[in-house]
Amino acid sequence: MASRIWPAPDYTRITLESRGTIKHSVFTLKDPERLVLDLESDELSAALADLHAKVTAGDPYIQGLRVAYNRPGVIRVVMDLKTEVAPQVFTLKPIGEYGFRLVLDLYPALAVDPLIALIEESQKKAKPGTGEVARLATIVIDPGHGGEDPGAIGRHGSREKDVTLIIARRLKAQIDAEPNMRALLTRDGDFFRRCTRASRRRAGCAPTSSSPSTPTPSCGRTRAAPRCSRFRSAARLPRRRSGWRRRRTRPTSSVASTST
Repeated sequence: MASRIWPAPDYTRITLESRGTIKHSVFTLKDPERLVLDLESDELSAALADLHAKVTAGDPYIQGLRVAYNRPGVIRVVMDLKTEVAPQVFTLKPIGEYGFRLVLDLYPALAVDPLIALIEESQKKAKPGTGEVARLATIVIDPGHGGEDPGAIGRHGSREKDVTLIIARRLKAQIDAEPNMRALLTRDGDFFRRCTRASRRRAGCAPTSSSPSTPTPSCGRTRAAPRCSRFRSAARLPRRRSGWRRRRTRPTSSVASTST
C-alpha cells in the first residue's frame, strides 16, 4: 500500500493506494474535532504506519495523525483537526501506473470559493496608484492538473502539471507588466484546485493551460479545452448553410426588461 498527502490552501487530499479494493468507513468526532477513517485490513503496512510523518505544519486542516489497530481486521486512522471539516471520500479504479485508490478530501465546513477569495485577498493587498484607472482587468490563469493528478507523462519523464505551471507563471509575468492589468494563478504550487463558473465570471478572463485532450489519472477522464463563443458559432455554420434556422420565441411575461 502507498500513501500520499497533498495539502492545499482550500482543501487537503489524502490518497491511499492498494493492489485491491479498500473497504472503509469514515466518521467525525467532536470536542476536539477529529476525523476517523477505519480500514478493513489485517496488515499495518509501512506506508500507513509512516502516514503521520507526511503531515506538514502548514496543513490548513490536519493538526496531527495517528494509525493503530482498533480491533481484529480493522486499522483506524485518526486525524486531529485544526477546524471543523466537511470530508468527501471516493474510490478510483486502476489506471496507468496507479492501482486502486481511496481518496479522502478535507474541505472547510463553510465552503468558500477559493478563486473568489484569492481575488478579494489580492484586492486588499493592492496599493492605490497615483493615476486614475477606469477598470483594472483581472485575468485568472488556471494551470491544468496538479497534486495527485500529474497529467500527461512525457517521453523523458516530464509531467504536464509542471509544464503548465511554468507556462502559467511566465504568462502571469507578461500580464502583470501591462498597464491596468493583473494576473492571478489558481495554483502556484503542486496541488489541485477547482475553478468554478462563478469565480470565472468574477474574473475578466480565465484561460486554462492544459493539453486539449489529456487522460488524467485522478479521475480517468479527459480534460477538454475551454469552449468559447467563436467555437460555438463555427459549429453552427453547417446547419445555417443547409437552411436550418433557429425559431425565436417571444417572452410570455408582460413585464418589459431594460438594459443599462
